[in-house]
Amino acid sequence: MCQPDKHGSHFIRLQFGPAIIFLKESLDNTINPAMEKQLSPRLSALLILDGLEKKVNAFKIAYGDFPKKIKDLVEKGFIEIIPKPPYGEESFMLENGRVFTTSKLIFNANN
Repeated sequence: MCQPDKHGSHFIRLQFGPAIIFLKESLDNTINPAMEKQLSPRLSALLILDGLEKKVNAFKIAYGDFPKKIKDLVEKGFIEIIPKPPYGEESFMLENGRVFTTSKLIFNANN
């Protein structure tokens, strides 16, 4: 259950779980190398985003507000480095604490 913060709103819900479970099961059950090549980096990216959101929530619990930038997690010791998503793009955070990647979870022509 989400706990209300000092403003009465609730902490963000972590929403990557179902996609992570789906991708893990898909990878476990595929015998198609092309499908595995496509799903593996997507799973890695979602695991990174999920981990960052968990650290963002831990930051909010510790400091009462979301970090302003992902690098605040490094500066306050919640993570050692900002992980690089497998698609070669950057992660970014919205004001509500949700973490996304600029890659749209697909390889672009430069990758």
